[in-house]
Amino acid sequence: MDQIEKFLRKRTEKEHSILMAAINLIARNEWGGLDVKKLKGFKHLFRIRVGNFRIIVEKGKKGNYIVKIDERDGQTYKI
Repeated sequence: MDQIEKFLRKRTEKEHSILMAAINLIARNEWGGLDVKKLKGFKHLFRIRVGNFRIIVEKGKKGNYIVKIDERDGQTYKI
């Protein structure tokens, strides 16, 4: 089972729907309404803040790839 799928299954219905809405925007490359910030030290990695959750995304020529979804804590940005 994928780590992202496992994380999403453990969320409440409300959290799951909020995260899925953000994931759909990422998939459609519509980042305008999202809180996006480039990660220091990485060329193509960005973090998207969705409430207390962080979505780490790699932006490439072929599209966007979600690297990690996690709650905000000290280990969130360790990739």
